[in-house]
Amino acid sequence: MNRISREDIIHRAKLSEKAERYLDMTQAMKAVSETGIDLSNDERNLFSISYKHAVGKKRSAWRVMTSIEQTFEGDAMWKYERAQIYREKIQSEIEELCNEVIHTIDNHLYPVAQSEESRVFYSKMKADYFRYQAEVVGDPERRRKIVSSADRLYKAAMETAESVMNASHPIRLGLMLNYSVFLYEVKAATRRAINTAKEAFDGALEEFETGILTTEAYKDSTIILQLLKDNVKMWSTTDGRPIDLLPES
Repeated sequence: MNRISREDIIHRAKLSEKAERYLDMTQAMKAVSETGIDLSNDERNLFSISYKHAVGKKRSAWRVMTSIEQTFEGDAMWKYERAQIYREKIQSEIEELCNEVIHTIDNHLYPVAQSEESRVFYSKMKADYFRYQAEVVGDPERRRKIVSSADRLYKAAMETAESVMNASHPIRLGLMLNYSVFLYEVKAATRRAINTAKEAFDGALEEFETGILTTEAYKDSTIILQLLKDNVKMWSTTDGRPIDLLPES
């Protein structure tokens, strides 16, 4: 892919985002990712945003259909079976997209990443998509392996992040946010989730007064700090759904 065609594909990805055609956006960014060239920060964020929205819509649909399926239990069998079939179809689509992200990172993005920051970003993203799979997979053995993969990737990414990034760095903060959500939602480890989120919040807050962050990073980190704070409050008082990292961050 030459420079002109690369720019054209990225432009198409941006147009797809404006039109909210996220599956088109994923395919454009997948093509850019397969060129063997390390993505810029902006390209990396476009890649992340495209799949976050595409999978996010299907995750929401899966939750709705799961709820509907449960309401049909004990009702007319055909209604229950129709809901089950449709829920399984959505599940298959989620798993397909998640596997596409994981494959692209493993085979095209991580091998050419030039910085530890990019490697942390991709490891976190890969862990996130294992987490999304864990949300929908019913088979206990498959789910156990998926959860184990996510946990290992989150921990490896955190170890690297702690050695190369300040506690207030938005990528490190986002990693801690999403790992805490993983602990709460997938592993049902509420106390560990709260402690992880609090530790990330407190560590970043101590650095904020030093002025080490750029204006853009400060903005991103502030948003994530609020999400951490909101989740800790919610986990401590209710059974509400936690908020994970906004794709724009």
